[in-house]
Amino acid sequence: FLWLLDATLQLQPLMFTKLFPEEVVLPAFESLPFKAFFIGTLYPLILSHVFVFNLFVFCVQALLGFLVIVYHKSALTLSCAWSFLVWVFGEGFGGIFVTPPSVLLGFPGAALLYFWLSLILIFWERCPQLRCFAGIFLLACSFLQFDSVMFTQNFQSAVFSGDALPKELVPSIEFVKVFASSYPVLMNLLEILLNFISSLLIIKKRGFVVVISYLVFVWYFAQNLGGILTGIGTDPNSAPLIALLSYASYKSERVFELRTSWLKVSTHASTLFAFLKHFKSFRVSIFT
Repeated sequence: FLWLLDATLQLQPLMFTKLFPEEVVLPAFESLPFKAFFIGTLYPLILSHVFVFNLFVFCVQALLGFLVIVYHKSALTLSCAWSFLVWVFGEGFGGIFVTPPSVLLGFPGAALLYFWLSLILIFWERCPQLRCFAGIFLLACSFLQFDSVMFTQNFQSAVFSGDALPKELVPSIEFVKVFASSYPVLMNLLEILLNFISSLLIIKKRGFVVVISYLVFVWYFAQNLGGILTGIGTDPNSAPLIALLSYASYKSERVFELRTSWLKVSTHASTLFAFLKHFKSFRVSIFT
């Protein structure tokens, strides 16, 4: 489904114009540590063949979405490969070399989370530990949020700028932007706290609702709905994907609890049955 969504986003009219390479491809290339070749050679080539390049990306992602639905696990390997390529060359390693590592800014990049989701589905039964990624990730993000840059007014203002929202929706985030700009230290401490609490609450029924609520807040106020309303958005950004990973963790824990409960019930039932059996034998021996 996610690849089909991305393929659909590639069909937006603006994606067939120079805005796509200028606003999406070039910033990604500039984020690469080895950018000379990509900016000097590959980027001009893409710029001169925007329609063909965008059509190619659409076809690959639409085909991937179809294959994953039809062939599932065998196609998920291709999904992993494409996700990694997109993360490196399409997202510039998720911008981790040029932007602060904050989940509010889409860290670590949507494509890398696609990669992890594909891995989870591939090893769903064989390696259920992969499903616990969301809690560990949010816990790590809470520590990464201690970066001194994130306590500054410039950073908090940039996070809640609303640049990727339609003009009609910008006023709806104004109060958060004003608060973040006025109290950047407090705002960042709240973000740290929410990341930390979310990492602990994922596996709890009521806590899971809190986690999803926090991620919805991040997706709207910080990630501006992933920029999908700008006409050049290529994916929903990281918040919805972290929500999916959180759901995988939550469901896994529920299954684990059910299995544990069933084992306890089975153990108690077996013990009771054994006791009754011995008790019956004991009664028979007494009366005989």
